[in-house]
Amino acid sequence: MLLHMKADTRNSKLSHASLLWSGMDPNKSALERAFELARTGRYPTVELIRRAISAEGYFQSQIEGRELTRQLKALITASANAPVDDT
Repeated sequence: MLLHMKADTRNSKLSHASLLWSGMDPNKSALERAFELARTGRYPTVELIRRAISAEGYFQSQIEGRELTRQLKALITASANAPVDDT
């Protein structure tokens, strides 16, 4: 179950708890998270990264644009071709 932070910050403890439940890191932007996910090698497409970002509570609309898509695709390809460390 995902909870999202509300604009109403009267109860900051509740808002912080909502962020924790969502899986979203309040100190990380959606863009930073997208690059992290692309480097994992677990997401073969930018669309799957956008879905994962959304599921974590970030706004996927921040992950748009031709140049950003090109950069994410390059990271996805590089991560897929990276040797696996079995240690």
